[in-house]
Amino acid sequence: MKKYLVAPMIGTLLLTACGGETKKTVSEVKEEAPKQSDQKSVNNEKDSPEENEDGNTIFTVPGQKADVEIGTLELLKIKNVNEFVDILPIKVEIESIKLFKLTNASENFIENVEWMAEDTVDETAYYIQILYNGTNLEEKNIDWMDLNKVVLSNGQQIDVTSKNFMSNDADSHYYGKVQQDYGAAFIVKDSNINKVKLIFHGVNDADTYETIAEPQQVEYTLE
Repeated sequence: MKKYLVAPMIGTLLLTACGGETKKTVSEVKEEAPKQSDQKSVNNEKDSPEENEDGNTIFTVPGQKADVEIGTLELLKIKNVNEFVDILPIKVEIESIKLFKLTNASENFIENVEWMAEDTVDETAYYIQILYNGTNLEEKNIDWMDLNKVVLSNGQQIDVTSKNFMSNDADSHYYGKVQQDYGAAFIVKDSNINKVKLIFHGVNDADTYETIAEPQQVEYTLE
């Protein structure tokens, strides 16, 4: 008898539980307006590099590629440094280090590199560009020869003075509290470069030639 009484009891419980509910029609249900999803474009292409006020093409993201005056240029790696190196009284601000790949090099660029750096430019060339500035924090006159050597993780050691093909207006003489901007660019043998070590000259008194500060070095990882 027990197994026959169970089913009616369950049915009664179900009817009791559902009896208090009032069903709503579809028209009575208040619908919420759909919201905009956080969608993103599926696009593997990098944004094109932009031009600054002087008309120079500025590469900021690895993979950016553009036809420029010297050929077809692609940014492979970059380190936005924005750090100071103290070689007191000189304060060096390192802005960025970039590794470029160059194809279809212009004749003017090839000749410029051969003349300034005594290097040859192949069909595909790689070069590193370093931007920085130096500020004299004191009124005394000093001599500072800026960047001396660059040591790369691919085993190369670059003498910046002889291999730099980027022209500068900066002078090694600092007459009091002045700031000067520098740029260095030099051909490298390949793109297998992850770390860049910068070795800066020391500082000398411009009048007595006495050493004021010893050479300093710093190392960065390209991304």
